[in-house]
Amino acid sequence: MRFLTQKKLFVISIVIILALPEFGNAQLSSDSFRVTSDSVNCGGGGSTSNSFAISSTICEPSDARTLTSTSFVAESGFQYMEDTPFITVSLLNAAGSAAKNSIAYGSMTPTSGTKSDSILVRVTTNAANGYVGSILSDGLLRTGSSSIDFSIQNVADGSVDGSANGSPSGESGFSVSSSDTTNCTRPSGDQGIVTSGTPFATCTTWKTQSDNTLTFKAAVSSNNLSGSYSQNLTIVVTGSF
Repeated sequence: MRFLTQKKLFVISIVIILALPEFGNAQLSSDSFRVTSDSVNCGGGGSTSNSFAISSTICEPSDARTLTSTSFVAESGFQYMEDTPFITVSLLNAAGSAAKNSIAYGSMTPTSGTKSDSILVRVTTNAANGYVGSILSDGLLRTGSSSIDFSIQNVADGSVDGSANGSPSGESGFSVSSSDTTNCTRPSGDQGIVTSGTPFATCTTWKTQSDNTLTFKAAVSSNNLSGSYSQNLTIVVTGSF
């Protein structure tokens, strides 16, 4: 006979961000437009053919020198018109008001239902083709062993409710939500977190403050042994330049 005692589940998230460094470039932007660079001149414009596209300026007042200070770099002249690529990623609480990089469910029992906690992943990039975000795990949510009695299985039926495909079993996973729906797609329902990576966002254009709320969930059953369960997670965001 197995006696179930109270379970303490903790998920500690160790996050590594893959990103290009941001250089000292200032941009003019709004919700709908982005001016990557500007110049003062008396003419010019764009020309295209079947194979090429060219942009030109006439009588631009610049000697093409780079001006620097402790905090800024000013690159003048037509040859510097190309936008410097950058991507920044922040991990915040659900309100977006403070940094956060860990998840804790606290104590759980089979009768406590599904518990959840959230992290907001905020992305800004000038990548012309947007970005792809995914989350990887170092294995199942577990306590000292990878055997089924000592681990919480990834959700497989789209809903973390403690009943995997109708059979009593602990489950864990995450869902993603966002108000940023322009040129972005995100998975629906609860997703398992696998070692090869589970996508949480695919955006196909540049983004200013693209917020992705990742809600992590867990539920236990009488099949799970008592203990402190944990796993390490890695969030990866890659710009599509």
